[in-house]
Amino acid sequence: MLPPTIYSAVEHGQTIEEKMIEIIWNSLSPDAWEARFATIKRSTLTQSYAYARAVAPQLHLRGRWGLIMRGEQEAGLAQLLEGNTFGGILSALILDRGPLWFDGYGTQADWQGFLTAMDKEFPHRFGRRRRLILELEDNPAHRTATEHLKPNKNLPGYQTAWVDLTADAETLRSNMRRDIRQRLKKAEETELEIQIDLEGKSLKSFLLGYAADKARRGYPGPDVKTLAAFARTFLRDKKLLLMQAVNSHEVLAVIYILIHGQSATYQAGWTTDAGREVSAHHLLLFKAMQELKNRGVNDLDLGGIRTDGAAKGIADFKLGLGGQPMTYLNGFY
Repeated sequence: MLPPTIYSAVEHGQTIEEKMIEIIWNSLSPDAWEARFATIKRSTLTQSYAYARAVAPQLHLRGRWGLIMRGEQEAGLAQLLEGNTFGGILSALILDRGPLWFDGYGTQADWQGFLTAMDKEFPHRFGRRRRLILELEDNPAHRTATEHLKPNKNLPGYQTAWVDLTADAETLRSNMRRDIRQRLKKAEETELEIQIDLEGKSLKSFLLGYAADKARRGYPGPDVKTLAAFARTFLRDKKLLLMQAVNSHEVLAVIYILIHGQSATYQAGWTTDAGREVSAHHLLLFKAMQELKNRGVNDLDLGGIRTDGAAKGIADFKLGLGGQPMTYLNGFY
């Protein structure tokens, strides 16, 4: 890791809480980062260390890991991806669905202090391209806290839904929309075998099936190269969960879920026509919720919701699973 550096938000006119916010960069070992990350409720995939290991080489960027301090207390974590060319004249900076706050932190003053510290270290200048996607729900208070930032019209507010996995199986079922429950019951009455793979044995067949299904149906989603990169990093710690529904040795549906801290993200999946006929995907996700809970995962991020074009049907399915819909602020420069 790089030597630690400290940047603070200490400006005239700030509140006491804002004055106490500092970001200490690259001071934690990977194990120390992961230990802190594991304490955060609803941690995001894009702020996980394994995500940076997978994505940074593809984008020709490097990771930067920040420990956010309020005075002497650790307040949160922020993972950036950055890169530069021509001796730093041109540079890129990405903060994707962060920062993440420890319990008791993340007040509006904390956010303003963090953003001030970021602006101080990474000010707007010619040649620097910033992309900030903040893990902030879209509401009036948060819009006020970010009104000094320049909105990026190419980054509309991210939408997803979070499923609370601490509930028991019957509560998870009852929280689902009626038509989803009916399809789930239909799937349960079909003799489907659910296979769980934490070693990547079915990865190749999943990727081939996913690529063909995505090309045929035209829905948005991560490309095969990215999913393969995720697999290489997440499989090391058995944090990639592949589950498939099989009937008479025929694979009807597969889901691909990434585990990060005490949260997980539904990243991709595909279903055959025969699988849709028996609602195999419904059964897979319900079984996955229980499997994740058994592995200490408390929250499932359903992986983004888009209601346009070919994604509309997928969005309707996700919204029917009983999660808490969330819309975050648009992105910023």
